[in-house]
Amino acid sequence: MKSRIDAFLRLMDQQGASDIHLSTGSRPMWRIDGLLEPMRYRVLTESDFESLVFPIIKPELLARFRELGDVDLAYEVEGLVRFRANIFRHVDGYGAVFRKIPTRISSMAELGLPAALETITAYKQGLVLITGPTGTGKTTTLAAMIDAMNSRENYNIITLENPIEFVHHSRRCVFRQREIGEHALSFASALKAAVREDPDVVLVGELRDLETIRMALNATETGLLVLSTLHTETAIKSVDRIINVFPPKEQGTVRGVLADNLRAVVSQQLIRRRDSGRVAVFEILLGSPALSNLIREQKTAQIINLIQTGRQAGMVEMDDAIIELWKEGCIADAEAYEAAISKDRMQKRLAELAAAQRSEARQPSGQVARPGSDADARREAGNDARPRPSARNRRRSEQERSSGRQTGRPTPPPTGRWSRYSAGKKPPPRL
Repeated sequence: MKSRIDAFLRLMDQQGASDIHLSTGSRPMWRIDGLLEPMRYRVLTESDFESLVFPIIKPELLARFRELGDVDLAYEVEGLVRFRANIFRHVDGYGAVFRKIPTRISSMAELGLPAALETITAYKQGLVLITGPTGTGKTTTLAAMIDAMNSRENYNIITLENPIEFVHHSRRCVFRQREIGEHALSFASALKAAVREDPDVVLVGELRDLETIRMALNATETGLLVLSTLHTETAIKSVDRIINVFPPKEQGTVRGVLADNLRAVVSQQLIRRRDSGRVAVFEILLGSPALSNLIREQKTAQIINLIQTGRQAGMVEMDDAIIELWKEGCIADAEAYEAAISKDRMQKRLAELAAAQRSEARQPSGQVARPGSDADARREAGNDARPRPSARNRRRSEQERSSGRQTGRPTPPPTGRWSRYSAGKKPPPRL
């Protein structure tokens, strides 16, 4: 049965929008290439909102919404695409945000993900974090990585999400996708149960709270590969977030567990292109004995040095990755600056690179010698200066000039390609 909201969602898909915002007291808006734009529609009333949104909410979720004030759900327009939605109350009435989720999972190659992520999908145990601000494609990256495993490994994969976004179909792997709120009370309780369900890989939609993080670390210690997300900008902040969420008396133990089990942190952003659309940029930290030592010794600030020296292993710092996109001409100066982690350093680097490019542009192109006289060659080069003689001939010429000045005889001007002195000839007789 079709709902009124379907027309909005179909139009959203046609226009290439990633999100649509519905709110009583304002016009609908959608986000295209990262920017919110108003739709050509009237201001929504509460009656408009209820007729658009409430019909797609299951009765039990609608009851929870009326009780708690917000609810998450997934909705699919048949034959088109799936959407993740959050329905909520606010000071002016009701609000809802729908985010598009492609029905087809893009491959890692189609998304242009770094080669290091392909290596990460071969890990058998440990914790892998995909981090970044909201709306930067973390779920899409995770789906592509899980899909790569599905085409290569024979795994039992359990996903814990709120709501279920990408639907995985078994090829080589067995999938059990559970939705928090419908199939389990919380991430922590679902993760505790998952450990007893003979999994090889567990995907946790988000490490939201202390208990979920605790259960995720415990799961890695049992030999499972756990993949999850955090809303942090960099690898360093991700490591610190995991540790600092625990009480101080537990942090020493947590550091040891994290040092032993952290396999990778991939932080990502989406940056607006110069022309249109957005491009993903990644910071990659891979697990190593050196990383384990830094975590144990409370020297997480030095992780940046580890990333910078680990390029050959596939690691890259966020600001370095942004600079590479700038050099390729994909992004403008303003976008590079806004996305930078260290804005002062990025501003200085952009200025230095721009100055180097201007200097290079001012350099004349290489001159190619052509047959002909030296005078012709000089005229072609636009340079009337005579070529310089060798050091040996210059010394001989200086000696003879000096001798001429001592005897009071004028020194004749040099003529031809080389002066007569440099050619080893005697000066002309004095008139």
